[in-house]
Amino acid sequence: MVSLKTLYYGIAKAVNGICDKGYYQDRPASVTDRPDSYIVISLSSAVYNNELGERGEYNDFSTTVVFEVYVRDIVSASNPNCIDVKTMDDKVSAVLKLFPINTKDFKINNPQITLQTSDKSGFHVTFIQGQLRTK
Repeated sequence: MVSLKTLYYGIAKAVNGICDKGYYQDRPASVTDRPDSYIVISLSSAVYNNELGERGEYNDFSTTVVFEVYVRDIVSASNPNCIDVKTMDDKVSAVLKLFPINTKDFKINNPQITLQTSDKSGFHVTFIQGQLRTK
């Protein structure tokens, strides 16, 4: 079986450079620097066993991967939570262009934008789901 470490590191390597920062599973409550964009990678659902090997070992798994793309809002006195549409579009397009994400350990395909919203803390976020299957 491919380890969670291998999955997270492989996914992070694929999206590296699209945003200022990257995090696993959850975004931090606070950071020492001030990124204008970041991406959170999570394996948000159960990891399913699809196949049992000849000797009884599990060797083929699938799950859903969620990419949360956060972009800092454009702040003004009249609109403190204004989405930076151009930057969000650039970041989301860059993630979508990666699909299918194919490594020696896994493949991620079928990207879907599932939600776009404000976090009410100075960022807008777009959620992109993909289906991961190990090799």
